[in-house]
Amino acid sequence: MTHTALLPGWLRGVWIAAVCAVVVVHLRHVCVMSGQRRYWHVGHVLMAAGMAYMYLPHSYQPIPGESGTAAFAAAAAASIAAAALFRMRYGVLNPL
Repeated sequence: MTHTALLPGWLRGVWIAAVCAVVVVHLRHVCVMSGQRRYWHVGHVLMAAGMAYMYLPHSYQPIPGESGTAAFAAAAAASIAAAALFRMRYGVLNPL
């Protein structure tokens, strides 16, 4: 299968740099915050890292697509479990 990039190489590079900046900002928040807000920022780190990886050329993507899918499915399941736990613990569904 051949890959056709929707964005020119220079624009993908800019986009990857911007998303990596988001990763750095949210990693800082993960370190300084606690509780539910920390989990929210962990989700943003995971999402931004996945987006940066997605925009890399296929020749630079060493992780098979199935592994990435499994990792994000596990993260979604963990998010659902955390939301259910917080609902049981506090009696409200927190939008974070």
